[in-house]
Amino acid sequence: MIVRNANLGVEALEVRDVPAGMMGMGTMGMGTMGMGTMGMGTSATAVQQDEAKIQADTQTLHNDQVRLAPTIEKDQQAVETATANAIANDPTVKAAVATLKADQSAVFTTIQNDVKAFLAATTPAARMAAITQFQTDLTAGLKTIQTDIAAAQTAIQADPGVQAAEAQLKADSAPLTADLTALQADYAQLQKDL
Repeated sequence: MIVRNANLGVEALEVRDVPAGMMGMGTMGMGTMGMGTMGMGTSATAVQQDEAKIQADTQTLHNDQVRLAPTIEKDQQAVETATANAIANDPTVKAAVATLKADQSAVFTTIQNDVKAFLAATTPAARMAAITQFQTDLTAGLKTIQTDIAAAQTAIQADPGVQAAEAQLKADSAPLTADLTALQADYAQLQKDL
């Protein structure tokens, strides 16, 4: 085996001057061909302005969130309290909740009976009939329960105490809503300027 010694060296490169017009701030760099009117100058400025506006509006949102957090929390608690009061005291809500509970119980009993019928079936045809009945009853029962839930929610929303609490929450949240709307507009403008 032949072993050769290799000499590797690094040679210094000469210093070269680059004309200003070719790179940097000349006519082809940051001037008319580069970042100027034909390049990204106007667009870059608009994007920078958009980003600054987004940053400022994000800070405004943050400040409003911090400032309004105790008020919003209090308002949310008031909505929960008003809802509980409506369920306990409003006759329309009480009736809707009672209907929901009765229908839930009836659907549960029907489904239990369908399962018992399936388990008691001794032939394939009887099992298929029991499965079909189960699916029909389950679909109808779920639809009834969904309708009852919607009716209870509507009754709760119609309660004057709930309406007042939700109106207060909405009013106190208005600055946050405005901040979010401003940010959406900022991002839309940024997308246009990119």
